[in-house]
Amino acid sequence: MRLIKKYGNFLIWCLFYLSFAYSMNDVAVSLGIGFQQFLEGNLFTVAKYFFDVSILFISYLYVVKKPFHSVLFMARCKEFYLWYIILYGLKICLFYVGYTAILFIGFPFLSGIPLEYDGSLLFAFVNLFAFVFSIYLVYVIILLLSGKQMVGLLSSVAINFNMAMVYQVFLRTDNETLLRGMEHFIMNFYIGIAIVLLGVIFIIFRRRDFLL
Repeated sequence: MRLIKKYGNFLIWCLFYLSFAYSMNDVAVSLGIGFQQFLEGNLFTVAKYFFDVSILFISYLYVVKKPFHSVLFMARCKEFYLWYIILYGLKICLFYVGYTAILFIGFPFLSGIPLEYDGSLLFAFVNLFAFVFSIYLVYVIILLLSGKQMVGLLSSVAINFNMAMVYQVFLRTDNETLLRGMEHFIMNFYIGIAIVLLGVIFIIFRRRDFLL
């Protein structure tokens, strides 16, 4: 009972994501979609990043969040507070991407869809990691500035929602070359964004005395 109480919400989220991925795979099988088309249509697109991935990851972040704003938590971590936050973010983001890979590769494999592997698939998952890690870092920055976790979570939702709306405006253009270029740029620039956000966090942390 204690384990269910402690990990219940996490297990519910895992089952929800599993059912979501299964439904996407079921549609792909019924339509005869190949493996690459399945991934590109259900995971590795800007629209999926801003909507499906954002919602799934932020709900996951809500489930696994730690009381970073707690004075007791800060006192226990002391000078390792910032490093703990960053390493914890790396850990939960790696789990999210790993679980995603298992679902979105495992279901097609079990369904008999021929798998196609190349270097671009690995790079696509690296980009996915950079995207979710950037969401986490935005959450941490707002948490450090406001001291409120829900403000950080809701702000992350609002930022991605607004970016999705801006992207939808660009989708109305008839210039297919422009759309493809923009899609490629957005899918690849989150690695740089994550690095910049890490620098911002270090600056904020050094300019504020969180441990007093």
